[in-house]
Amino acid sequence: MLKVAISGINIIPFQKTISILYCFIMILFFLFLRLQLISKFLLQLSVILELNMSIGMARGGLGPGFFKPRLKPTLR
Repeated sequence: MLKVAISGINIIPFQKTISILYCFIMILFFLFLRLQLISKFLLQLSVILELNMSIGMARGGLGPGFFKPRLKPTLR
């Protein structure tokens, strides 16, 4: 399957990226089928990272307080 995808790379320049992406997606798909526990863990991790990113963006963009809440100095 991988040999077929790699041999189909050189047909059209545009098809090159498609076959590489297809190859990559199939590899990831088989890895996730084999390692379901790891894929569940990665899914939870990606959800946590996504929540942290959305919280960080809501608190003022991707800055130094990316994962921690930003403490803005109070103006006196």
